[in-house]
Amino acid sequence: MSATSESVALVLSEDAGSLLHSLASRVPVWVVGSPSNTLLARDSWSQAQNNPQVSVTTFVPGEPFSPLERAVSLIDTIEEHHPGLRHFEVFGLDLSTPAKAAFAAVGFGQFSSISGGFCASRFGR
Repeated sequence: MSATSESVALVLSEDAGSLLHSLASRVPVWVVGSPSNTLLARDSWSQAQNNPQVSVTTFVPGEPFSPLERAVSLIDTIEEHHPGLRHFEVFGLDLSTPAKAAFAAVGFGQFSSISGGFCASRFGR
């Protein structure tokens, strides 16, 4: 997918495992740069040489690591790289009232729970 992708996965788990590769095969992925995730990202980057739609970006977790705070702090940066963003798949963060409020504050209005996280969507942007 190109940088104008409407869908992006945000992985806040410090051990994304096989999830990272399955997501990267279909959407751009932003993943916390833990040691294990960085190794997985490097593998994805080598695959991207043959499959240019594969896009994996690692980010510094921050100390202390708060998945919700880090997710919210990344939304603007992710949108700079993916200006058509309308749909987030968020892993490693529950669909809690604070998470809904944080994503709603930046224009996401439709939410659904998925295994390991939630989806947040917006329309008309």
